[in-house]
Amino acid sequence: RKKIRDYFNNNNGDCEYCDLIFKLNDLCNTLKNTDNIKALFEAGIISIIGEMEISKTTNKQEDKNEKILFSKENKTIEKKEENIEENIEENEEKKQELEDNSNIIVNENNEIILNNTFALANKNDLLNLKTDWQNLNDYLLDRNIGSTACYLVDGNLRACGDNNIILSYEYDSMVDRGLAMYDALIQVLDKIFGKRFHIALVTDEKWQEEKRKYIANVQNNVKYEVKPLKENIVKEDTTDISNQTTVDEASLLFGADIVEIR
Repeated sequence: RKKIRDYFNNNNGDCEYCDLIFKLNDLCNTLKNTDNIKALFEAGIISIIGEMEISKTTNKQEDKNEKILFSKENKTIEKKEENIEENIEENEEKKQELEDNSNIIVNENNEIILNNTFALANKNDLLNLKTDWQNLNDYLLDRNIGSTACYLVDGNLRACGDNNIILSYEYDSMVDRGLAMYDALIQVLDKIFGKRFHIALVTDEKWQEEKRKYIANVQNNVKYEVKPLKENIVKEDTTDISNQTTVDEASLLFGADIVEIR
């Protein structure tokens, strides 16, 4: 038996039929010791065939079980992958929803700060801040806040009231950039001036529109009232304005030429 197996193994043969060869060999040896060769031969062959059929059936069942198990494992893996993909999509949707909500609040706050700056507008505050604004130039090459300082310097400081200011830029893209980095702007101003500002960012065109609207409102005795900011920007205490801003005050803020605007 060992010689037969070694023969198949050494010649890279298939030893699938080794057991069959052994059984036939055993049957031949048994036939040598009997007088009823035909009957014993038939019985031996039938026994061998039966064993082979059982073996085939067992192998088929094992293959079937393996396929079923493999299929279940695949389905489990696919289900897990689907769950992971669903979770990723769900997280992305939630993230996008939060970003959208945040952008809405930022834009709403921008309009509120614009309003509050007009409500608290003070010419002296504006002149003093314009003088201090030059200090930003000392930070233009700073490796940490240089780019933010450059953005602030590139803007036009239009109005100031307490801790509210209006900056204008030529293009919408510059305004969008500033809104996207709003927290950084606040932190840099806090670092340099030691004061937390609320900044309204607008285009030069919108500034001109808002200025004309402000002047018209002042001339028509329409009062600007300080409004609270939305939740993602912490609102600091502001001074309550009880007296109506007059046309003379508007003239101080924007120049005597406003009398020509109707």
